Amino acid sequence: MNVQDIHGLLQRSFPQWLLAHDFETLDPWIEVKAEGLPEVARYLRDQGELAFNMLHCITAVDYFEPDQKKAAQVDWQPHLELIYHLSSTTRRHRLVLKVRLPRWISDEPGQLPEVPSLSDVWRTADWHEREVFDLMGVRFIGHPELRRILCPEDWVGHPLRKDYQMPASTTEFQPNRPMLTERIQSEPERFENVEFDVRTDEMLINMGPQQSQHARRVAAGVADRRRGGHRGNAADRLSAPLGRKDRRESHSAAVSALHRPARLPSRHQHEPRLGNCAWKSCWG
Repeated sequence: MNVQDIHGLLQRSFPQWLLAHDFETLDPWIEVKAEGLPEVARYLRDQGELAFNMLHCITAVDYFEPDQKKAAQVDWQPHLELIYHLSSTTRRHRLVLKVRLPRWISDEPGQLPEVPSLSDVWRTADWHEREVFDLMGVRFIGHPELRRILCPEDWVGHPLRKDYQMPASTTEFQPNRPMLTERIQSEPERFENVEFDVRTDEMLINMGPQQSQHARRVAAGVADRRRGGHRGNAADRLSAPLGRKDRRESHSAAVSALHRPARLPSRHQHEPRLGNCAWKSCWG
């Protein structure tokens, strides 16, 4: 089903929620009012001929120009746009929904705009909405656990907003220690495996992934053999690492063996048993 037909179904069912559309762009989209987003989303998911059962991602765009000279040349007012990429794995069609929001409620900096959550419609919306909340500052009403997902819990501001001011140094960022302490005390089971101290300015970041146990054993065995020692039977079974020349020769041998043509069968092995006279005339 093409986007025009999908828009026609939505227009008949929810004319009060549709605002605009563009069918000629690379990803055709339909703009929906924020208040009607959950109702439209459930219809797109549950309607049999639509069956949009997958939400790929939620992104946000900050329409804001910090340069006053450039801002005077644009033809739009500052705002945020949420973009929902949907698809149907059964009907094989796609759709993009857009929702326009103010940058701040009542133009008061710090008052985050709000939109209904779709985490109860598509499960994948859970982390996508947390990411948009963290980096762009949009509050999703009804989300089961709306908290930051990339920045620390006590981070101030939303880094992907165009007017965000990055701290010039780490000393300018003062962690909100009372908030962290209260969060740890209220949810101890969530923080039982987290290593940090709210009394210091240090933060431990896991840059992962870590080496597997097999890789550590191999590295230990190689190190022991280089020292002339042994580390159990596992180390004895490990072959010594190849030098650059040895690896090149081994690779060449493997490639030549891979591309070496096999011996072709003879003509008689391919001939069907359909009579000698006919086949003798064909083969000359």
